Amino acid sequence: MHLAAAAVLVGCTGLPDRQQEADRIEAELRATPGVEKVYTVYDNSYEAGSSYDLEITMSAAPENQIADVSRKLAHLKANDFAGYRQTTTFVVAPNMKVRENDTPDPAQLADRARTLRGIRTAVADSAAEWSADRLELHTADDTAMLNAVRAQLGAKPLRVSVGPPSGGTATPPTSMPYWDVDFPFDAAAEQRIRGQLASLPVRPRFVSVAGNQFSALDVGIANPETAYADLSAAITALRPSPPHPLYVSWHLNDQSANSAALKFAGSVDAAGCHYRTDTAGEQDPQAFYTPEALAIQKRLRAQFDTC
Repeated sequence: MHLAAAAVLVGCTGLPDRQQEADRIEAELRATPGVEKVYTVYDNSYEAGSSYDLEITMSAAPENQIADVSRKLAHLKANDFAGYRQTTTFVVAPNMKVRENDTPDPAQLADRARTLRGIRTAVADSAAEWSADRLELHTADDTAMLNAVRAQLGAKPLRVSVGPPSGGTATPPTSMPYWDVDFPFDAAAEQRIRGQLASLPVRPRFVSVAGNQFSALDVGIANPETAYADLSAAITALRPSPPHPLYVSWHLNDQSANSAALKFAGSVDAAGCHYRTDTAGEQDPQAFYTPEALAIQKRLRAQFDTC
């Protein structure tokens, strides 16, 4: 299957039309053993520019066959699409994708397919997209997922995110945060961090880990009246230090992110002093946050950051 947006004015992008080549590549890939589906999006128009995107489904093919198809694709494309924005996605198991700009390296693609299939076997509801040096995963069971990733990666370094199902087909427990983790991530470190999270007087919503230590945390606040005390207690309990600063942001639970109303929210870089001064929230906080929230932020920054 392919979609094509033909150029309204031939040659107006400055690149040659490659619709016939894209059609030929799709036809040849469809006839290749192990390939189940091929989806092409080709564009060479003034409005959208020049792009060539492929999605190839090989969910039942052995890894060496997937690698062979990547080699074949590189040969078929040659230099025909030079100057085009290109992406190639291989679906290597249900809801498990490897996505790269241009054409994936065959050996790396086979290894990533093997890893994703191992994760899928361990966590049946998992979905994934592996792009460049980042693996994004979705599941209703973050504990099982982190264990599965650890088992598959071993000592390989990789940035991994784990969040709830993106399709809304399953409901994760309300205690499940979104994880953003540098692997290797020791099981003992995970157990320690989970114990710390469970004892906090605030609800963790986003947890970032680097070097087996907290690096950032986003939390939900249940009661504005106790927000300062709760946040201060939480930061103190996590014991950030200059070698391991902790960026903490907070929001009132069930507060609409799309509302134009001022937000009860804020942030502090505990044991650090790195704030993005180019953001509107830092440049003009009164336009975004309630006076009460700004007062709490001021107190926490005075207490915990090193500015």
